[in-house]
Amino acid sequence: MKLAFALFISFLSVQLSASELSFQGITLLQPDIVFEEKQINVEEVMNYIKEIQGLLIKRVSGMKLPKKSGYFVIAIKNGNKAKLWLDFKSEIPIKKSQALQDVISNVKAFNVSNGAIIFALNASVDGSNDSLTSPFPEEWRIFIKSQSEPMQIEQLVNTIWP
Repeated sequence: MKLAFALFISFLSVQLSASELSFQGITLLQPDIVFEEKQINVEEVMNYIKEIQGLLIKRVSGMKLPKKSGYFVIAIKNGNKAKLWLDFKSEIPIKKSQALQDVISNVKAFNVSNGAIIFALNASVDGSNDSLTSPFPEEWRIFIKSQSEPMQIEQLVNTIWP
């Protein structure tokens, strides 16, 4: 009986300390024409986004994260390759960050005929309503500082993620 009670209390404490993730929208990081030129199937994109959102919500529900708003920045390349970067105002511990980034490997990406498309899922942890700037993950900031010339977003992503 004591074990059952201890497990019940332990379950409650996990539930009370876990974070809740919600999504407020999608930010396209390239002009609409790029999506048209690459002949992206909108229905496939929406299904992909819904699946990623569901997995992220599930993954975050088992974590305790700071109450912040931010972005899950996603790039999709030819060959159904996908990469996810986090762009949140506060640092997310590396193990938790990696666990969130790994979600992308569990979903087959839609096809992109050439190059890459890049978009961001606007997200909030525990109802945060922090004001957001444009999505631009820290890895991108560090890389861009080392460049002497400005880069288009697709060129930047293809350089960082060959």
